Amino acid sequence: MAEAERYPLVKVIEASDTKRAEFIYHYPSKEKVSEFFNNLRTEYEEVPIKDWEGYYSIGNDGKIISESRLVICGNRFGTKSERLLKRREKKPFKTKTGYWIIELKREGFSKKYLRSRLVAQHFIPNPENKPEVNHKNCNKDIDAVWNLEWSTKAENEEHAKINGRKNLGGRKHNG
Repeated sequence: MAEAERYPLVKVIEASDTKRAEFIYHYPSKEKVSEFFNNLRTEYEEVPIKDWEGYYSIGNDGKIISESRLVICGNRFGTKSERLLKRREKKPFKTKTGYWIIELKREGFSKKYLRSRLVAQHFIPNPENKPEVNHKNCNKDIDAVWNLEWSTKAENEEHAKINGRKNLGGRKHNG
């Protein structure tokens, strides 16, 4: 593969009298930049969360959406009224270890989930039934499909060691 193909921002010119190459930097056209980013981007997809259909859905970028629905509210005096909840993005919260948690609620029942695990369960096939979800680039803030993969505990720990996220003593870094 030619240097110019491997490095799109570098144009290689070879001097005829010497064997060295000169690099001339140039900016690609807007079309080339647009094409590059369109190839990186995956198309947005949204599916209902299993066991929470009609209440919540999840996008392949990690966004949790609370669906529009009519709820019946009661007060301390025993009167009941109906209220329309509009479709909106649900805000997760961060744990001390840096993982994002989302709390889903319905009819007096609530349950907390790891956002990364929800994305993996709904969008990434797991034919080998691996138990853990690994962040490929070690950034726990990015729970998009392209950054997640299923792994075993040993694979996850090896990935952490290789990327400097786990010291020799076995204690994980939070940052």
